[in-house]
Amino acid sequence: MSELIKLEMKKLYKSSITRITLLGSILFIIFLMLFASTYEGYCANERPITSEERARISKAKENMNSFAGYINDIWANNIFAQEEEQIQLLLQNPDNLMSDEEKQQIYGSQEITDSRMLIRNELYNKYLDKYESVHFWSNYYERAENTRQVIIETERNRYSGSALLKAEDLINQMFDNIQKHEAYYDYNYGWHRLRNVHEFFSYSLIIAVLAGLAPLFASEGSYNTESLVLSNKSGRNRDIIAKLIAGFIFAISTWLIYETINLIIVGIFYGFEGGNTVWQDWVVFYAPYLLNNMQFSVVTILTSFMGVIYTSTVIMFISAICNSQYGSIVISAVMLYLVNLILGPSIEGLSPIWMTQGFLMWRSFTVDVILGVAIPRQVVALLFSAVLSVFFVVAAYYIIRRKEISGS
Repeated sequence: MSELIKLEMKKLYKSSITRITLLGSILFIIFLMLFASTYEGYCANERPITSEERARISKAKENMNSFAGYINDIWANNIFAQEEEQIQLLLQNPDNLMSDEEKQQIYGSQEITDSRMLIRNELYNKYLDKYESVHFWSNYYERAENTRQVIIETERNRYSGSALLKAEDLINQMFDNIQKHEAYYDYNYGWHRLRNVHEFFSYSLIIAVLAGLAPLFASEGSYNTESLVLSNKSGRNRDIIAKLIAGFIFAISTWLIYETINLIIVGIFYGFEGGNTVWQDWVVFYAPYLLNNMQFSVVTILTSFMGVIYTSTVIMFISAICNSQYGSIVISAVMLYLVNLILGPSIEGLSPIWMTQGFLMWRSFTVDVILGVAIPRQVVALLFSAVLSVFFVVAAYYIIRRKEISGS
């Protein structure tokens, strides 16, 4: 069996389409990781890695490290006292304040109710901007409680009776754990970057996997060699299994290359400090899982791994159906794209691309009540994709096994 697997692996990497696509996609993703501006809607630290950006990261790390601590009233009040002291120092010097013309240009007829609004922008950015993050995170628990009420209200529109009670019990239990937990604040840009990159590298990854796996069985039909495979004594079993195993090895090794590149680039330019900080901001990321940034990043990576396995089974299933490798590539690409476009945001478990992106399916929270049991939507999605993956790989095996010796 091992020799058959090695043979199938050689055939996979021997294909010029596979090699060109794999190399091109890896170079493209490195370029994007270094120079593309991404995810500013999700995380403000996602920008091209230029010398200016590296200086900004260094400054952010210095500021956030200086405010590191558990998020509570004592922590917030101590920092706000420092901020107020800095404000008063700036206000004492008239040269630090805006002129009447500047105030008119910026605020117009708006009433100035905060003395900080009088400080010139360049001085505000230099001395006071660093406190904005603390103001935001000091309301962590309040935003969490507001999110609890929003999610419960959403579930009330979906369920009633005992199902609603079970959904509310699960939600309350998870949010109670959040409220009891002491959240930690510190520099954590690296963990955000590590996760967020998955959104765009998933497309490049899937293209590389698609180029390698779509011809896996379909190429036999293209070159009329299917009958030789199936007429061989081991063809109906060992060779098919070898192809499937080789397909998974190819997909997983490609995924590992992408993840390794991501880890190296993030480690060099951002670092991995702040693994014990919180990841929910209760604005974009509001799933009440009691995980820190490092743990959530591991969950993201494992979800992406599950996604690439799921994607591979879909592609190999379509390859088993098709008799043309190019037809298999086109059909697989169209199917993956349409499923993601139509079902991805709403039914995560049905979209291999959505799952390969990792963190997206974890940023929100929905409860599904199934047979009287309340289960988070992410768990349902992972179980559903696992079942579909098994179905597709078994179906691919039997489709090839039962094809007629003529290769029809």
